[in-house]
Parts: sequence; C-alpha cells; structure tokens
Amino acid sequence: MTPNPLPVEAVQEPARVRRRVLCLHYGDCLDQAVERRWDGFTCGECRAYRSIARCPESWIEDALACRALLRAMGFS
Repeated sequence: MTPNPLPVEAVQEPARVRRRVLCLHYGDCLDQAVERRWDGFTCGECRAYRSIARCPESWIEDALACRALLRAMGFS
C-alpha cells in the first residue's frame, strides 16, 4: 500500500492534526509535504501505516541525543 498524506491548512491547535510520527513512511510523507509546499499534512486517511520496530535501548539513545541538542540550543 502506498502512503497518501493529505494537505492541511495551518491550524491554531496542531494537536488536532492526526499524524503518525512512528510510521515507517513518515519521513517520505514529510518530504512530499515539503516538496509540494504544503502548510501541513495529515495521516488521518492513510491506510499504509507501518509501525517502526525499535528496541528500548534505541529509544533511550534518541532521547539522550534530543536532550543534548536542546541543551546545545540553550534550553535546559
């Protein structure tokens, strides 16, 4: 099945836009939205969702990298 992100207008409450950031296809859909110059996109109608399988150690490594990036940017 092919992912099919749909464009959405800029919204005041981003939490209301359905996105599946832990989908294997999310990066490709994000690329499509950027290339098409969409204000945003939703995964709400997509049937191609494939969950990313990761071990707990991988999640911890990513969380630590994110924390280091935020600290480097001046957020504590």
